[in-house]
Amino acid sequence: MKKIVSFLFLLCFAVAFAHAQTSEVLTNATIVKMVKAKLSDDIIIDEINNSKVNFDMSTEGLKELSAQNVSEPVIEAMKKATGTQESTTKSAPVVEVAAVATTAAVATQAAEPNQPATLLPADTLEKETKTDTIARQVENPALLATGVAATTVVVATSALQNNETPKTEVPVVPPPTQTKDEKSEVTNEPAATRETLPPGKITIETTKNGLNTQVVIRKTAFEIHAVSYVSPTKALISFYNEEFTKLAQFIGDWDKKLQASLSREQQSIENINQLEKALTDKKNADAKPFSKEIIDQKNNLVSLREKHKVIKSEMAAEGKSLVENLQKLSKETESSVAEKYKEVSKNIKSSNPDPSIALKSQPIAFSEQKFNKKVTTYFAPVTMMLVCFQNENTVLQETISEWNSKVLRSFQQDSILRLQLEPLQSELSKYLATSKQDQKLKKKEIAALKKQCENIEKERKTLSKQMETDSQKLAEMMDKMSVEVQAVVKERYEDIIQEIEHYYKDKFNE
Repeated sequence: MKKIVSFLFLLCFAVAFAHAQTSEVLTNATIVKMVKAKLSDDIIIDEINNSKVNFDMSTEGLKELSAQNVSEPVIEAMKKATGTQESTTKSAPVVEVAAVATTAAVATQAAEPNQPATLLPADTLEKETKTDTIARQVENPALLATGVAATTVVVATSALQNNETPKTEVPVVPPPTQTKDEKSEVTNEPAATRETLPPGKITIETTKNGLNTQVVIRKTAFEIHAVSYVSPTKALISFYNEEFTKLAQFIGDWDKKLQASLSREQQSIENINQLEKALTDKKNADAKPFSKEIIDQKNNLVSLREKHKVIKSEMAAEGKSLVENLQKLSKETESSVAEKYKEVSKNIKSSNPDPSIALKSQPIAFSEQKFNKKVTTYFAPVTMMLVCFQNENTVLQETISEWNSKVLRSFQQDSILRLQLEPLQSELSKYLATSKQDQKLKKKEIAALKKQCENIEKERKTLSKQMETDSQKLAEMMDKMSVEVQAVVKERYEDIIQEIEHYYKDKFNE
C-alpha cells in the first residue's frame, strides 16, 4: 500500500512539475530538484526537450551537477538543449507587444513617467467614441542584431467616428534583452565536444612532442548584425580575420625554414656520432699505429665538425633574421590597427543615426577560423598572436551587441512616438480641411492637437540628437580601443621575441 501511495505521489509531483515548466525556464537548480524528487531520466529529458532552458554548462556548473547526482544522459540532454536554443536565438524571432486601448482621461504618463501626456483632454471632445477598437500594427524595421530581437509594436486605438480625436495610450516597450553566452571564454575543450560548440567560440589545443608542438586554434563560424551607426564596426571583425590569415601564412613559411635547418643540424649530428663511434671502434681494435683508413676518417670527422659549425652559424643568423621579421611585423600590425580603427571611427561619425529613417541590416557570416599545424617548439609562441586576434574579435562581437541594443531601443522609442503622432496628425488634418468657420468653432481642439504634435516632434528630435551623441561616443570608443590594441600588439610581439631570443641564446651559448 505504501508503495502505491508513494508512486501516486511521485506521479502527481511529476505532472505538477511538468505543468509548471511550461511557463518557466529550466535551470540547473530545476534539474537538481527533479533528480532529488526521484523522477526518472526519461521524464527529466522529456521536460528538457520540451521547455525553454537557461542552463549553466560551464566547468563549475557541470561539476555541481555531477555532485548533485545528475546522470550523464541528463547532462548530455542539457548540453544539447543549450546548443539548440542558442542556435534558435540567432534566427531573430519577432516579438509582439500588445497595447491597451484606454479612455482619453488616462494620460500616457501613467504607463511611462518620462513620456509627456499626448492625449486630448476629455472636455475638448464633444462626442463620445464608440467602444469597439481596431488594431493598428507597425512593424519595427530593425532586423535582428546579435542577441537582440526585432520588435513588432501593435497598438489598439479607438475607432474614430465623426472626426473625433483618437484616444490612444501607447505602452512602454521593454528594451530588447540580450542573451549572454560563453563565446568569449577560451578553453581547452576535448575533441569530442567540438562540434557542439556555440557560434563564435574559441578553443586552443597544444601538444608538445620533442622539438615540435602541435597547435590547434579554432574559432567557430558565426553571423553578426550591426545596425545604424554601429554598422562600420563590422569591418574590424573582417580586419582581424585577415590578420589571422596573414600571420598563419607567415608562421607556415617560417616554420618550413626552421624545420629544414633543424633537419640539417640533426642529420649533421647523427653523421658525426656515427663517424666518432666507427673511429673509436677502429682505434680500440689493436695497438698498432693508425692506419690510412683511420687517418682518412679522422680528417672526415674534422670536416664534418667544421660543416656543423657552419650549420649552427647559419641557424644563429636565421634566428636573428626571424627576430627582425617579427619586429617588422609588429610595427606593420600596429600601423594597420591604427589605420583601420581610424577608418571605422570616421565612418561612424559620418553615418546618419536618425531613428526616423529605415533601419536595415544584412547579416554578415564569418566562416570558421582555424590553425592546425605542427610547428617548431621554440617558434610556437608566435601562435599566441593568432589567439590575440580572435580574442579582440570576440571583444568586438560583444561591443557590437551592446551598441545594437542601444540603437534598437532608440528606434523602438521613435516607433512609439510615431504611433502616438500619426492619429493626432490625421485628426488635425481633418480639422484643417474644414471651412474657416468650422475651424473657428474648433479653435480650442485644433490648438490642443497642434500642441500635442509639437511636443511629440520635440521628443523625436531629442531622441535623434541623443543618437547623434551616442554615435560620437562610439567613435571615441573606437579611438580609445585603437590605442589599447596597438599597445597590446606591441607588448605581445615583444614577449614572443623575448622567448625566441632566449631559445637561441641558450642553444648557441651566447
